[in-house]
Amino acid sequence: TKNSKESDELLTGRFSKQYRALFVRPFTKSFTQNLMTFKIVSTSEIKKPHFIISAAKLFRLPLLLFTVVPIAVLMIHFYFMKVSVDLTSGWFALSSLLFLHGAVFCFNDYFDHVGGSDVMQGPMSDKVIQRGYFSAHQVLVMAISLLVVALGLAIPVFWVAEGDVLAIVAVAALSIVTYSFFGKGLKSYGWGELAVFLCLGPLLVSGFSRVYTGEVSADVLLYGALNGLLAVLFVQHRNFATMLGDNIAGVKTFMSRL
Repeated sequence: TKNSKESDELLTGRFSKQYRALFVRPFTKSFTQNLMTFKIVSTSEIKKPHFIISAAKLFRLPLLLFTVVPIAVLMIHFYFMKVSVDLTSGWFALSSLLFLHGAVFCFNDYFDHVGGSDVMQGPMSDKVIQRGYFSAHQVLVMAISLLVVALGLAIPVFWVAEGDVLAIVAVAALSIVTYSFFGKGLKSYGWGELAVFLCLGPLLVSGFSRVYTGEVSADVLLYGALNGLLAVLFVQHRNFATMLGDNIAGVKTFMSRL
C-alpha cells in the first residue's frame, strides 16, 4: 500500500543493493486507491547503458540550452560590447549554475517518482529511475551532492554580492523549491510554468548580469523573457505528453487543467 514503510523502501530502492523494484503500471486506478505493484528485478538483469550515458539522461544535457547556454551567450555579448566585467565572479556563477542544473533535475526526478507522477507514465517514461538504471535513493544522494558543490562554488559570488543580487537568488531558490520538491508543489496546482518563466527568464539573466557587469539593461531583460517563454513552451510540451499519468497520480499541471 502507498505511504507504508515497505512501499517507501521499494520506491526509493533502499530495500536492496542487488535488486530494483520497478513499478508496474496497473490497468485500473489502483494507484489512487493506495495499491501499488512492483516487479523485483536483479540489477544484473537490467540492460543499462554506460554510466556516463545514464548520468547524462539524469542531468538533462539538452536542457542546458535553457540554463547555462543563455549565460554563455550573455558573456559573449558583453565581450563584444566591451563591457567591463568581473570575470572571477562570472565564472564562479556559471560553474555553480552548471551543478545547480543537475541538482534541480535530480531532485525533480526523485520527488516525481516518489509522488507517483513519473511511475504512472509506464512505458512512456524515459527516466532513469523507472528503468532501473539508478535507484531513487541514489538519485537523491546525487542531487544533494550536486547541490553542495553548487553552493560551494557560489560562496565567492555571495561574498561580494549586494542586497539586490541576494534578493534575486532568494526568489529563484523559493521558486525552485516550491516547484515540485514537496511532492505537491506549484506544478501540481497549475502554477509551475510561472516558476519556470521566472527562474529561467528574468531572474536568471538579471542576476548574472548584475554579478558580472554590475548592472541590468533592458536588452538583457528582454533576452531573459524570451528564454523564459521558450522554457515554458518546452515544459508545456512535456506536460502534454505525460498528461494521462499526471491525472492518475493527482498532479494537476496547467496542461491537465486545460
